[in-house]
Amino acid sequence: MNEVKITRLQRLWRIYVTPRTPGTCVVCGCTETNPCSNPDYGNCWWWDGNLTLCSHCASRRIFNDPRTVHCINGKAAGHTSL
Repeated sequence: MNEVKITRLQRLWRIYVTPRTPGTCVVCGCTETNPCSNPDYGNCWWWDGNLTLCSHCASRRIFNDPRTVHCINGKAAGHTSL
């Protein structure tokens, strides 16, 4: 399975330029029912009050951790959002 890697520039573009939909992370596309996960930090939570940026995309450390899985339910179903 080919995993798409998102570059720092793409991440910043998505955070600051992409139109926002409340309840969907502008960077990775995760939602309340399809969160990101990291073994040290658990599932993601909303970083901003507009519900458009998840904690795992807002934190460079968590985002770049190879153990972070974005949109865990989509990955289990074979979908990718990045």
